[in-house]
Amino acid sequence: MKKSSNYYLIAFLVIALLLCTLLLDSSLGSRIVTIITVGTALLGAVSVLVQYKRDKNISQATFILEYAKYFYELSNVEETMFLLDEYRNGNKDAVKKINYNGIVNYLVWCEELSSLIQRGILDFETIDNLFSYNFFLITNNKYIQEKELVPQAEFYKGVYYLHYAWTKYKKNTKQAIINEEESLDKVTNYLTNVKKGNFYNKNIY
Repeated sequence: MKKSSNYYLIAFLVIALLLCTLLLDSSLGSRIVTIITVGTALLGAVSVLVQYKRDKNISQATFILEYAKYFYELSNVEETMFLLDEYRNGNKDAVKKINYNGIVNYLVWCEELSSLIQRGILDFETIDNLFSYNFFLITNNKYIQEKELVPQAEFYKGVYYLHYAWTKYKKNTKQAIINEEESLDKVTNYLTNVKKGNFYNKNIY
């Protein structure tokens, strides 16, 4: 929608400036020269806009790659993810081996991701394929919920809100959610904890 709006705005400005030119300039020669000048200036403006968007996209892509790298560099997080995968694949005792520090670091990363989404730095369309597995793997897990997310809900407002918004995005785009049978939204006071994050922008999706 934003891209379309920009193009419509540019088209409107082109038409408006050309109409003004035709109305204000008296001679045909002067009108042609002015139209060419205005058209050249507008083409330059469009080129600058396109370059700006390209640079912005490159910067965002670089940031996302660095953020993904940062996830795996956190202490005990990679091992935590491995054990959560084992649990998801049927080994229910695997989660008992998880280092508590790994759980906290993993969830803090999710909390930071929530902040990036809420501030408009990232959006679901951009991060969904990259990070949704990581996020729902830990949040849609009964052991993690009982161990940390429920008793310490006050410290994970962003995680609850991100889960609520991301689940909504997944459903609206008709995508499957992993471990949905143990979804975080099944815990007591889920919506209450989501509402506690009301300082976030609620129009993200």
